[in-house]
Amino acid sequence: MNYTSMTISFRIGLAFHAMNNEGSSGTNVMEPRRISVGGHNYDGISGEMVRRHIFENLVQIAKARGLPLSPDGEGLLPDRAKRIIKAYLNGPASEVKAKDGVFELEPAHLPLVTKAALEGCTVTDIGGYLAAFESSEKVKGATPKRDSVFDVGWLISEGPAVVEFSQHAAYRPDGQHNLFTQNMRAAVYGGVARLDLGRIGYNDWAWLAPDRNDLHLSDEQR
Repeated sequence: MNYTSMTISFRIGLAFHAMNNEGSSGTNVMEPRRISVGGHNYDGISGEMVRRHIFENLVQIAKARGLPLSPDGEGLLPDRAKRIIKAYLNGPASEVKAKDGVFELEPAHLPLVTKAALEGCTVTDIGGYLAAFESSEKVKGATPKRDSVFDVGWLISEGPAVVEFSQHAAYRPDGQHNLFTQNMRAAVYGGVARLDLGRIGYNDWAWLAPDRNDLHLSDEQR
């Protein structure tokens, strides 16, 4: 059976963590992020932290299985697709021509640069990207982008978190130091992850080039 999408709901217990603090609110006591649901406040952890952990594991899987990885994708950089796209534009296989040394991307070019991004890096394929070029990079026009194949919602505690506090000192080069209080929490959290498995290796912009059938990764690659 081929699955095109999947949703995972999970419960996870985290003890003695300080994830997703939102600042000190004018004091030296770090405050945890709180989520209001139905008039009640719960401890909350951003799903972006879970995404980061998934990416770190994905990099190791890609290395073990010989899947393509770019240096920026391996480093989990936000602009992970820019180097791949620039290499494609300046390479011999490029179907996009520069004018006076500047590549002006049109909507019809998006399927081509997207294919290069999919072939160049597994993290770029699955994690998505937004390649916003600066004027000095000599690429302008349409902005190449791709939505992530998966999303992770907020992790919300089932009940009030158990909070412990510890005091620390931040030392400065002039010898002075500031005291601050760090909270450590423990709770059981619930979360949801959604995965569009059918989009892995699939070129979302292929509809702009209906006469082409070579814009997606092969079934073996996917």
